[in-house]
Amino acid sequence: MFKLIFFLFFVFSTIYATDVSPTSQNIRSYPLPEGKATVKANYNLISNSLDLFNVRDSKSGTMANHGSLGNLNGFDLTLGYGLYEHISLFYNFNYQDLDYASQSLKNSRNELFTKLNIYHNPSAFIDTFSTDFGFIHNSGNDLTMTGSSLGISKMDDMSDSSFYIRLLAGTRIMSSVLDFYLGLKHTSIDTKLDGITHDRNEIALNGGFQYTLELGTFLIETGYEYIKLFSRDVDSGEDSNHILNLTFSKALNQKLLLYIGSKFYIKQYNGVIPYLYNEKSKNEFDQKFGYATFGFVYNFDLEELN
Repeated sequence: MFKLIFFLFFVFSTIYATDVSPTSQNIRSYPLPEGKATVKANYNLISNSLDLFNVRDSKSGTMANHGSLGNLNGFDLTLGYGLYEHISLFYNFNYQDLDYASQSLKNSRNELFTKLNIYHNPSAFIDTFSTDFGFIHNSGNDLTMTGSSLGISKMDDMSDSSFYIRLLAGTRIMSSVLDFYLGLKHTSIDTKLDGITHDRNEIALNGGFQYTLELGTFLIETGYEYIKLFSRDVDSGEDSNHILNLTFSKALNQKLLLYIGSKFYIKQYNGVIPYLYNEKSKNEFDQKFGYATFGFVYNFDLEELN
């Protein structure tokens, strides 16, 4: 199935040829131009027929490994706007239907952040420095896990809220762009396990890079992120994660970009959906998880709509 989709994507994309450099990734140091807007949408999937990283056949989603994640269906929608020359606004909504502890976990994620460009010098090697200020809220449905050896019968009020700051630096190297970033996030988690409140806080430090190579109207994007968790209020268990992504894109014209790619987590969603981690599940996040993604980016000027 994956090979067929990729083949159709490649054949369709070769119909057009135009120079453009949008991106499928939200973490970038360069702000949007003033008055410009962008819309990004993608569909994420892992299933019996599409298991890129051998996740389902390893340890995921079984009663014997009840803390791990199995199938995934979900989507992302991102809106961005260049408010001023140095200030951009972004909103991202993510929905995931996940196999978790033999149940269907439906997680909704809302993220809002402002990008402030604090330095730009095209003649310098590091030509751009920016800062992101953001807020994230995750929330999931209540779960009843009859017979689960996880030691939990019911999980209620599952949600978390985070504030973060992220420092970014970018440089252009011939026909490529390299972004580095370092971030600090504080999260408050609200969770009930069998009617007992297990609210807590955690601090996370993350850093990584995003590299984009332009080959005419084709883009290759790859990136790496490391997450380190502190002050979790939960003893032992996993306290880090490694995340990798790879995307192949094709510009159909100066406004529209199609892409296909994947995302891979060394420790599942450890540090990504904080409320999933608790006293009962802390030792279950030592397994890999990954999914395929298909989407588009559309860039436009709001004045064109008038």
